[in-house]
Amino acid sequence: MSFGSLNSLIPLLIGGLSYLLVSRIVVGRKKQGWFSALEHELTHAFFALLTFHTISGIQTTATGGGVIHILGGSNWLILISPYFSLLAAFY
Repeated sequence: MSFGSLNSLIPLLIGGLSYLLVSRIVVGRKKQGWFSALEHELTHAFFALLTFHTISGIQTTATGGGVIHILGGSNWLILISPYFSLLAAFY
């Protein structure tokens, strides 16, 4: 994935907006266990990509747990990203 062009981020933005629509309209606020976990893990993924890491997988469960697999390890920015990023402002 090349970061030389904003066109490479368009699929990510479309996916994020689609998630927000499905999350709010279809699922609603009360039944979002795995959606909340997915948002949390996708925030880690977004910051992993921004810091040039490779993601090998994301898993979430019906009870709200989740894990992301990042090749080459993680860093402090990826670890704390769900707690300060603007993605959380939509939730």
